[in-house]
Amino acid sequence: MQLKLTSQQETGLRPLLEAAQRTEFYGTWLETIATPLSRCLDLLPHVECRHFDENREAFRNPRSGRLRQPEFRYPLQPSPKILMLLEGFQRSGSVRNVFDLGPSAVAGSKADTLAAPVSVLRSMAGIAGPQRYPIVAFTGVRHGTLTEADRELFWKSFRVPVFEQFLGLSNELVAEECEAHDGLHVREEETIIELRGGELVFTPLGALAYPVLRIATGCAARPERSLCPCGRAGLRLMEIVPIAKERGAHDVRGAQKARGAAAAW
Repeated sequence: MQLKLTSQQETGLRPLLEAAQRTEFYGTWLETIATPLSRCLDLLPHVECRHFDENREAFRNPRSGRLRQPEFRYPLQPSPKILMLLEGFQRSGSVRNVFDLGPSAVAGSKADTLAAPVSVLRSMAGIAGPQRYPIVAFTGVRHGTLTEADRELFWKSFRVPVFEQFLGLSNELVAEECEAHDGLHVREEETIIELRGGELVFTPLGALAYPVLRIATGCAARPERSLCPCGRAGLRLMEIVPIAKERGAHDVRGAQKARGAAAAW
Protein backbone atom coordinates (compact mmCIF):
# COMPACT_ATOMS: atom_id res chain seq x y z
CA MET A 1 0.00 0.00 0.00
CA GLN A 2 1.78 3.13 -1.24
CA LEU A 3 1.46 6.05 1.14
CA LYS A 4 -0.32 9.02 -0.42
CA LEU A 5 -1.25 11.86 1.92
CA THR A 6 -4.22 14.11 1.37
CA SER A 7 -3.79 17.87 1.80
CA GLN A 8 -5.65 17.61 5.11
CA GLN A 9 -3.30 14.87 6.31
CA GLU A 10 -0.27 16.93 5.25
CA THR A 11 -1.63 19.84 7.27
CA GLY A 12 -2.08 17.65 10.35
CA LEU A 13 1.19 15.76 9.99
CA ARG A 14 3.53 18.76 10.19
CA PRO A 15 2.55 19.87 13.75
CA LEU A 16 2.69 16.21 14.81
CA LEU A 17 6.24 15.88 13.50
CA GLU A 18 7.20 19.16 15.20
CA ALA A 19 5.76 17.83 18.48
CA ALA A 20 7.66 14.57 18.00
CA GLN A 21 10.90 16.51 17.49
CA ARG A 22 10.65 17.69 21.11
CA THR A 23 10.42 14.18 22.55
CA GLU A 24 13.29 12.10 23.82
CA PHE A 25 12.42 9.20 21.54
CA TYR A 26 12.09 11.06 18.23
CA GLY A 27 14.56 13.89 18.89
CA THR A 28 17.46 12.28 16.99
CA TRP A 29 15.23 10.87 14.28
CA LEU A 30 13.65 14.22 13.45
CA GLU A 31 16.53 16.69 13.68
CA THR A 32 15.11 18.05 10.43
CA ILE A 33 11.73 17.45 8.79
CA ALA A 34 12.01 16.11 5.27
CA THR A 35 9.95 17.10 2.26
CA PRO A 36 7.69 15.45 1.25
CA LEU A 37 6.45 14.74 4.76
CA SER A 38 5.68 11.12 3.88
CA ARG A 39 9.46 10.56 3.71
CA CYS A 40 9.65 11.15 7.46
CA LEU A 41 7.24 8.30 8.09
CA ASP A 42 9.13 6.00 5.72
CA LEU A 43 12.31 6.38 7.80
CA LEU A 44 10.75 6.08 11.27
CA PRO A 45 10.48 2.76 13.13
CA HIS A 46 7.25 1.02 14.01
CA VAL A 47 6.31 1.40 17.70
CA GLU A 48 4.49 -1.34 19.55
CA CYS A 49 1.98 -0.77 22.34
CA ARG A 50 4.16 -2.42 24.97
CA HIS A 51 7.16 -0.27 24.07
CA PHE A 52 5.10 2.90 24.50
CA ASP A 53 3.76 1.69 27.85
CA GLU A 54 7.25 0.80 29.09
CA ASN A 55 8.81 4.09 27.91
CA ARG A 56 5.91 6.53 28.10
CA GLU A 57 7.96 9.54 29.23
CA ALA A 58 10.24 9.17 26.20
CA PHE A 59 7.23 10.03 24.02
CA ARG A 60 6.04 13.03 26.04
CA ASN A 61 6.06 16.42 24.33
CA PRO A 62 7.21 18.83 27.12
CA ARG A 63 5.58 21.84 25.45
CA SER A 64 2.12 20.30 25.32
CA GLY A 65 -0.54 20.46 27.99
CA ARG A 66 -2.34 17.54 29.61
CA LEU A 67 -3.47 14.63 27.49
CA ARG A 68 -7.09 15.24 26.53
CA GLN A 69 -9.35 12.21 26.75
CA PRO A 70 -11.31 11.45 23.58
CA GLU A 71 -15.07 11.63 23.37
CA PHE A 72 -16.92 8.37 22.85
CA ARG A 73 -19.03 8.39 19.68
CA TYR A 74 -22.00 6.05 19.61
CA PRO A 75 -22.69 4.97 16.00
CA LEU A 76 -26.39 5.80 16.06
CA GLN A 77 -28.18 9.02 17.03
CA PRO A 78 -29.79 9.97 19.30
CA SER A 79 -27.49 8.15 21.66
CA PRO A 80 -29.09 5.80 24.24
CA LYS A 81 -27.89 5.40 27.83
CA ILE A 82 -24.58 3.53 27.59
CA LEU A 83 -22.70 1.58 30.23
CA MET A 84 -19.02 2.19 29.39
CA LEU A 85 -16.68 -0.58 30.53
CA LEU A 86 -13.40 1.02 29.47
CA GLU A 87 -11.40 3.81 31.08
CA GLY A 88 -10.08 6.85 29.26
CA PHE A 89 -13.12 8.54 27.69
CA GLN A 90 -14.65 11.91 28.50
CA ARG A 91 -17.73 11.83 30.66
CA SER A 92 -21.06 12.77 29.11
CA GLY A 93 -24.72 12.76 29.96
CA SER A 94 -25.47 9.61 27.98
CA VAL A 95 -22.45 7.58 29.08
CA ARG A 96 -22.04 6.06 32.52
CA ASN A 97 -18.34 5.25 33.00
CA VAL A 98 -17.97 2.10 35.09
CA PHE A 99 -14.85 -0.05 35.22
CA ASP A 100 -15.15 -2.28 38.29
CA LEU A 101 -18.64 -3.80 38.10
CA GLY A 102 -18.97 -7.56 38.00
CA PRO A 103 -21.21 -9.26 35.42
CA SER A 104 -24.16 -9.54 37.81
CA ALA A 105 -24.05 -5.82 38.61
CA VAL A 106 -23.90 -4.96 34.91
CA ALA A 107 -26.91 -7.16 34.32
CA GLY A 108 -28.84 -5.10 36.86
CA SER A 109 -27.89 -1.70 35.49
CA LYS A 110 -30.46 0.62 33.92
CA ALA A 111 -28.39 1.37 30.82
CA ASP A 112 -29.77 0.65 27.35
CA THR A 113 -26.61 -0.97 26.03
CA LEU A 114 -22.91 -1.72 26.57
CA ALA A 115 -19.66 -0.37 25.18
CA ALA A 116 -16.65 -2.50 26.11
CA PRO A 117 -13.50 -4.20 24.82
CA VAL A 118 -14.28 -7.33 22.86
CA SER A 119 -12.66 -9.50 25.58
CA VAL A 120 -14.97 -8.01 28.24
CA LEU A 121 -18.03 -8.59 26.08
CA ARG A 122 -17.03 -12.23 25.73
CA SER A 123 -17.01 -12.56 29.53
CA MET A 124 -20.43 -10.86 29.70
CA ALA A 125 -22.03 -13.13 27.13
CA GLY A 126 -24.80 -15.17 28.70
CA ILE A 127 -24.72 -13.06 31.88
CA ALA A 128 -25.56 -9.45 30.99
CA GLY A 129 -28.65 -10.48 29.03
CA PRO A 130 -30.39 -8.87 26.02
CA GLN A 131 -29.73 -5.18 25.40
CA ARG A 132 -32.12 -2.57 24.03
CA TYR A 133 -29.70 -1.01 21.52
CA PRO A 134 -26.67 -2.26 19.53
CA ILE A 135 -23.56 -2.85 21.59
CA VAL A 136 -20.12 -1.38 20.77
CA ALA A 137 -17.09 -3.69 20.75
CA PHE A 138 -13.70 -2.00 21.10
CA THR A 139 -10.85 -3.59 19.18
CA GLY A 140 -7.38 -2.31 18.27
CA VAL A 141 -3.83 -2.24 19.58
CA ARG A 142 -4.89 -2.94 23.19
CA HIS A 143 -8.00 -5.07 22.64
CA GLY A 144 -7.41 -7.51 19.79
CA THR A 145 -9.79 -8.33 16.95
CA LEU A 146 -13.47 -9.15 16.53
CA THR A 147 -14.19 -12.51 14.88
CA GLU A 148 -17.27 -13.90 13.18
CA ALA A 149 -17.59 -16.31 16.10
CA ASP A 150 -17.71 -13.27 18.42
CA ARG A 151 -20.50 -11.72 16.37
CA GLU A 152 -22.53 -14.92 16.54
CA LEU A 153 -21.95 -15.20 20.30
CA PHE A 154 -22.93 -11.58 20.92
CA TRP A 155 -26.09 -11.90 18.81
CA LYS A 156 -27.19 -14.96 20.77
CA SER A 157 -26.36 -13.31 24.11
CA PHE A 158 -27.29 -9.65 23.68
CA ARG A 159 -29.91 -10.00 20.91
CA VAL A 160 -28.72 -6.84 19.17
CA PRO A 161 -26.17 -6.06 16.44
CA VAL A 162 -22.58 -5.17 17.32
CA PHE A 163 -20.68 -2.14 16.05
CA GLU A 164 -16.89 -2.45 16.03
CA GLN A 165 -14.66 0.53 16.88
CA PHE A 166 -10.90 0.18 16.33
CA LEU A 167 -9.01 2.24 18.94
CA GLY A 168 -5.47 3.54 19.26
CA LEU A 169 -3.14 3.77 22.26
CA SER A 170 -5.18 6.44 24.07
CA ASN A 171 -8.67 5.39 22.90
CA GLU A 172 -8.49 7.61 19.83
CA LEU A 173 -10.91 6.35 17.19
CA VAL A 174 -8.99 4.99 14.19
CA ALA A 175 -11.79 3.26 12.26
CA GLU A 176 -15.45 2.47 12.87
CA GLU A 177 -18.16 0.19 11.59
CA CYS A 178 -21.28 1.68 10.03
CA GLU A 179 -24.82 0.31 9.81
CA ALA A 180 -23.90 -1.61 6.63
CA HIS A 181 -21.40 -3.72 8.64
CA ASP A 182 -19.09 -3.97 5.63
CA GLY A 183 -15.63 -3.09 6.91
CA LEU A 184 -14.39 -0.26 9.11
CA HIS A 185 -14.39 3.35 7.89
CA VAL A 186 -11.01 4.95 8.57
CA ARG A 187 -11.12 8.46 10.03
CA GLU A 188 -8.68 9.68 7.37
CA GLU A 189 -8.83 13.32 8.48
CA GLU A 190 -7.42 12.25 11.86
CA THR A 191 -5.33 9.16 11.03
CA ILE A 192 -2.72 8.00 8.51
CA ILE A 193 -2.98 4.31 7.66
CA GLU A 194 -0.14 2.22 6.20
CA LEU A 195 0.34 -1.43 5.35
CA ARG A 196 4.00 -2.33 5.81
CA GLY A 197 5.20 -5.89 5.35
CA GLY A 198 1.59 -7.01 5.55
CA GLU A 199 1.02 -5.29 8.92
CA LEU A 200 -1.46 -2.51 9.59
CA VAL A 201 0.36 0.58 10.93
CA PHE A 202 -1.27 3.90 11.81
CA THR A 203 -0.37 7.42 12.94
CA PRO A 204 -2.90 9.48 14.97
CA LEU A 205 -2.52 13.10 13.85
CA GLY A 206 -4.05 14.66 16.95
CA ALA A 207 -1.71 13.04 19.50
CA LEU A 208 0.40 16.12 20.22
CA ALA A 209 0.90 15.53 23.96
CA TYR A 210 2.33 12.04 23.41
CA PRO A 211 3.13 11.83 19.69
CA VAL A 212 3.60 8.26 18.54
CA LEU A 213 4.08 7.66 14.84
CA ARG A 214 3.61 4.41 12.93
CA ILE A 215 1.96 2.40 15.69
CA ALA A 216 2.15 -1.31 14.90
CA THR A 217 -1.17 -3.09 15.41
CA GLY A 218 -0.15 -6.74 15.09
CA CYS A 219 -2.94 -7.09 12.54
CA ALA A 220 -3.25 -7.52 8.80
CA ALA A 221 -6.09 -5.92 6.85
CA ARG A 222 -7.30 -5.45 3.30
CA PRO A 223 -7.72 -1.78 2.26
CA GLU A 224 -10.85 -1.01 0.25
CA ARG A 225 -11.91 2.23 -1.45
CA SER A 226 -15.07 1.16 -3.22
CA LEU A 227 -18.31 2.90 -2.24
CA CYS A 228 -19.69 1.43 0.97
CA PRO A 229 -23.31 0.15 0.87
CA CYS A 230 -24.08 2.90 3.40
CA GLY A 231 -23.19 5.49 0.72
CA ARG A 232 -19.93 6.72 2.25
CA ALA A 233 -16.76 6.92 0.21
CA GLY A 234 -13.18 6.74 1.49
CA LEU A 235 -10.88 4.10 2.90
CA ARG A 236 -12.26 1.07 4.70
CA LEU A 237 -10.39 -1.74 6.44
CA MET A 238 -11.66 -5.21 5.60
CA GLU A 239 -10.82 -8.64 7.02
CA ILE A 240 -8.76 -7.48 10.03
CA VAL A 241 -6.95 -10.47 11.50
CA PRO A 242 -4.04 -10.91 13.95
CA ILE A 243 -0.67 -11.86 12.51
CA ALA A 244 2.49 -13.50 13.85
CA LYS A 245 5.18 -10.83 13.74
CA GLU A 246 8.87 -11.14 13.01
CA ARG A 247 10.63 -7.86 13.60
CA GLY A 248 13.40 -6.47 11.39
CA ALA A 249 15.01 -3.11 10.75
CA HIS A 250 11.89 -1.12 11.58
CA ASP A 251 11.37 -2.61 15.02
CA VAL A 252 12.10 -0.21 17.89
CA ARG A 253 14.80 -2.52 19.18
CA GLY A 254 16.36 -2.82 15.72
CA ALA A 255 16.00 0.84 14.87
CA GLN A 256 19.73 1.55 14.99
CA LYS A 257 20.00 0.10 11.47
CA ALA A 258 17.85 2.94 10.11
CA ARG A 259 19.39 5.80 12.10
CA GLY A 260 22.11 6.24 9.47
CA ALA A 261 19.44 7.05 6.91
CA ALA A 262 17.84 9.54 9.29
CA ALA A 263 21.20 11.25 9.88
CA ALA A 264 21.58 11.75 6.12
CA TRP A 265 18.59 14.10 5.94
